[in-house]
Amino acid sequence: MSKLAVVFPGIGYTVDKPLLHYSRRLAADAGYEIKLLPYAGFPKKVKGDKGRMADSYRIALEQSKEMLSETDFSVYEEILFIGKSIGTIVAAQLASESPVSSRIRLVLYTPLKETFSFPFGEALVFTGSADPWVQGPDEIPQACREREIVCHVIPDANHSLETGDVQRDIRNMQGIMEKTGRFIREEAAGSRQQEKQVKILLEPLSPRFSVCKVPDYSGIDLMQPFCFTGTTDEEKSLVCPEALVPDHTSERNDGWKGFRIIGQLDFSLIGILARISEILASNGIGIFAVSTFNTDYIFTKEENSDKALAVLKAAGFLQCRLREE
Repeated sequence: MSKLAVVFPGIGYTVDKPLLHYSRRLAADAGYEIKLLPYAGFPKKVKGDKGRMADSYRIALEQSKEMLSETDFSVYEEILFIGKSIGTIVAAQLASESPVSSRIRLVLYTPLKETFSFPFGEALVFTGSADPWVQGPDEIPQACREREIVCHVIPDANHSLETGDVQRDIRNMQGIMEKTGRFIREEAAGSRQQEKQVKILLEPLSPRFSVCKVPDYSGIDLMQPFCFTGTTDEEKSLVCPEALVPDHTSERNDGWKGFRIIGQLDFSLIGILARISEILASNGIGIFAVSTFNTDYIFTKEENSDKALAVLKAAGFLQCRLREE
């Protein structure tokens, strides 16, 4: 499988600096061909100067287009754009304008407000809560929420995602690269699943569900569909449609809606439930999951159910259909 990763540096943050150095090494380890765009010739004192910022963007965009002019993106099945600062704007524009835009995913380190003016696809964002290049700590997270993009905020970090505390910065860098690596590998994992022709659908379930604590399972018709039990050394739990909750339930939490992943999942396919959880968590939607031999069931509160399905469908990871009773 042919894969390409293109690295778009910042104005002073070159391709050899930590975020771009380690992320491109992760991409190379995942089998990506690496294309570096070492554009240069920017004006000085760009921060806070709109005119110089516009000139810098134009310089980076023109040089990027020139350096990529002989690259045939159509021959690559997977494409990754890794950008830093002003490079994230260039990456976003080129991704949105590409005839193969659906194949392009983006890793965006310290993006700027202008990055989100382009309709790019799936992305992973990292920003610092003390980044002086953006207007307040919520500017980038808010832009990500509006686009349903996963965003990680590094507390007290500046435009280089550094805090000034060396040990803390090392720990932060490790966490950033772990998340970046998972994002890069998920692309490959998704393609392997596609090669196996695993058809994955989300099927909403009609009943409202309840999560219960019970003293025992007497009086429960476990032959009814969608009754899940769990026994530990401390408790007995039951997940079932609200209409089937037994009278002797000691505690219950009602108002859950469920959906299941359709089709028998190969145990060698990893990351499906984790990916769903990550997408929903980034949109403020809590879940709990139940796994059976064949598949997984995901439950959200009823008020979040429609949003959860819409978010997953928009993410392009799963297709949805309604269950017919």
